[in-house]
Amino acid sequence: MRRILWMAMTAVVGSFFAFASAATAAPPAPPAPVQRMINSLAPMPMAGYPPEPEVELRFKPVTVTVQGVDYRWRVAVEQYRDPFSGRDTSVYSDLYRKDGSLVEEHSYGFDTYEDVSLTLDRTTLATASLDTGSAFAPSVLQGSFAASGAATAHSCTLTNGRAGQRLIAAGTFSWSQFAIDTGTSPFFGMLGNGPTVAQLSYDPGCRGGPSGDGFHGPYPCPGKRSLAAQSRFGRAAFFDETNYAGTRSFLAAVASSSFSQESYGFHIGYELNRPGSDLTVPRHGRHGAVAHFLTAQSSLMSGSATFHSYRAPRRTRWHTCRSHGRLHHFRELRYRGRLTPDADPLTALLDTGDLTLARPMRAGLVIVQYARG
Repeated sequence: MRRILWMAMTAVVGSFFAFASAATAAPPAPPAPVQRMINSLAPMPMAGYPPEPEVELRFKPVTVTVQGVDYRWRVAVEQYRDPFSGRDTSVYSDLYRKDGSLVEEHSYGFDTYEDVSLTLDRTTLATASLDTGSAFAPSVLQGSFAASGAATAHSCTLTNGRAGQRLIAAGTFSWSQFAIDTGTSPFFGMLGNGPTVAQLSYDPGCRGGPSGDGFHGPYPCPGKRSLAAQSRFGRAAFFDETNYAGTRSFLAAVASSSFSQESYGFHIGYELNRPGSDLTVPRHGRHGAVAHFLTAQSSLMSGSATFHSYRAPRRTRWHTCRSHGRLHHFRELRYRGRLTPDADPLTALLDTGDLTLARPMRAGLVIVQYARG
C-alpha cells in the first residue's frame, strides 16, 4: 500500500511509465507548482524512496480514444522481493491528456502479495510470461514477452557487496487476456486491447536507486500566495497559486475514486500559467486572514470559495530562492483555516466526474514575503 501511495503521487509529478528514449518519451513532467501542491497535502505514510523492483515490464505509451477524447495510455507491471511477505506485484495504468493549458491525468493501480505468475529467463531476458490470475479480478493480464534482440547489461554492486548486472531488453508482448477495470464510467470503464511494445528489466539486487531529487542550489522562487484545501481523509483537494507578479495562476484539483489496500483510482486536473489571478489579495494580519478562490475563464473549474482563518500565522525562517538568474530571500506566513463554498460552489470539471466543494475543507494559505533590495 505504501508503494501504491508513492506511485500515485509520482504519477502527478513525473512520467514514471515512459521509456528513457525520446522516441517513447511521455509528456513532460508537471512543473514546480504541482510538487508544492502535493507537499501541501497530508503527508504520505512512508519514509524515503520505495525499493527498486526486481522485475519491471514497461509498455510504450499508446493513444486511446475514450468518449471522443484522446489520451496517452501508459501501463507497467512491477514485481518486488519482500523478505517477510514474499513477492509483491503492482500494476499501474495511467491516462494523460493535454488541451492548451489544461492537463488531466488519471491513474489506476493494483497491488497484491497473492501469487501472481511473472516468470522470465533471468540470464538473457529473451522470454517472459505474465498471468495475474484472479488476484485483481475482474482485471486480468495474461500473455508472453519476446525480446527483439540481445539484452543490454549495466554493471552494479549488489547489496551483498558482489558485482552484478541489471539487464534490460526491448521486445513485444502477446496478450491472451487483457482487461483493466478502472471502476469509473464512462471514463474509463473496462480498458482492453493492451499495448504490445514493451521493455523488460531485471534487477538481481543492485544497490542504489534515487538518492535525492538531483537538484542543487537554490530552488525556483515560489509565487506570492497559494491556497490548498483537502478533505478530511485526503480523497479530494483544491489548489490555487499565483506567480511572483500576481498576474498568472496555477489551478489544480485532485480526486480519489477508490482507495484500498489493494487498489487506487487517482485523478488530477491542472491549468498552468493562466492569464489573470484567481486568488485575490488576502486580507490578513496577526489575528487571521480572508482570501477568495475564483475561477473566472477557467476551463477546469467553475464557481468560487472563501478561505477564513481566525488565528495568527506561523512565520517561517528566511529562505533563499532563484528567479531569472538572481537570488532572492523570502519568508512565509502560513495561515490554517477552512475553505468554504460560496453560493455557486467551487467545482472541478474532471473527465471522471465533477468534484464539488460541497462542505468546508481544512485549508492552508501561504503568503510569501520577499526581502527588499
